[in-house]
Amino acid sequence: MTSELQSFLCEQEIVHETSIPHVHQQNGRVEQLNQTLLEKAQSMRLEACLPNSWWEFAFATATHVYNCTSIKRLK
Repeated sequence: MTSELQSFLCEQEIVHETSIPHVHQQNGRVEQLNQTLLEKAQSMRLEACLPNSWWEFAFATATHVYNCTSIKRLK
């Protein structure tokens, strides 16, 4: 992390916490979201009978749909 970023975080009173590399257990919610998006994208692609080359578009669409969906914890 650059000193410029460190000073910015300090000015904004943001605590920067890092996780241990290659230890996915520390990122449980993120790992679950990744799995959800992968499954949604795969389902969309297969339902539309699209080839593997359309994977990027299916993933982008799944991400867009997820971002537009209301989340219970945010009310």
